[in-house]
Amino acid sequence: MANDEQTSTNSCEDQSLQLTMAASDPAAFAVMASRTNWRPYPHLLLIAEKLQQVFHGECRRLIVEMPPRHGKSQFISQYFPAWFLIRNPNLRVILASYESDFAASWGRKAREAVEEMGPYFGVRVKGQSSAAMRWDIEGKEGGMISCGARGPLSGRGMDL
Repeated sequence: MANDEQTSTNSCEDQSLQLTMAASDPAAFAVMASRTNWRPYPHLLLIAEKLQQVFHGECRRLIVEMPPRHGKSQFISQYFPAWFLIRNPNLRVILASYESDFAASWGRKAREAVEEMGPYFGVRVKGQSSAAMRWDIEGKEGGMISCGARGPLSGRGMDL
């Protein structure tokens, strides 16, 4: 019986440590949110460092150029906005892409990451904002808008 209690305590401590790490680091968040399917390869950890600088206001503009299928869109368009909004539920994110369906798919994935991970951090997606293109954080001012080129961004403020 004592062994079961120790395993349970270790498991709770492990989850607490994982949540602490996920709250402080977008790469750790991506690993946890993906159930370890997202891998922190060196090039993605470099992006994570730069995204931390963006988060802390040390970098105002970041351009990431990398060959296709290297994980940049998944990290930058799915996991980072979700992490950013969980950390700052009163802030707004705009995700713009070359094409509206592409932007909507990343907006949906970011929303799903917040829906799954947000409750661990006291953050929930507002129930009536189920659209991929626009969703808000329950009880807060924050949320995310996704649009394609020439999309409807005029007059909309953003923090990221």
